[in-house]
Amino acid sequence: MRPKLKEFLAAINVVYNSAEENYNHTKKSALEVSASAAASPSQSGDMFHSQGAADLAKQIFENVGNLKNEIETNLDVEVLSVKPPCFINFGGLQIYLVNYPVLISGYKIVSSKSPLGDNLLGKKVGDKVNNKEILEIG
Repeated sequence: MRPKLKEFLAAINVVYNSAEENYNHTKKSALEVSASAAASPSQSGDMFHSQGAADLAKQIFENVGNLKNEIETNLDVEVLSVKPPCFINFGGLQIYLVNYPVLISGYKIVSSKSPLGDNLLGKKVGDKVNNKEILEIG
């Protein structure tokens, strides 16, 4: 078990539950606005706005779900070199390298497709990236 990923997963679950609640709420609101807008053409702007909010909430929920799944399926996978998802401490900077980056308060998350993420891939403890030594991988 990878304790840093397990801790990260707990934070992701909080965001996931919040995103799910927000999505369900905005979806319900969009349906209500849509029903009332059908009877009043002057409310069609409200309908488009509420549907856009629901679509955005759905996308956020799906993105957090992708990250959650990525972490859950890799909790027991041993890492000897940097590959997503993993925790990396290099030069005192603690980050999580993932394929599905999402903003999680209190965590530094780096996409594997970013320049930094790309530079980290395949590195091992003791290697240097941007003149900083990798101290821990987990």
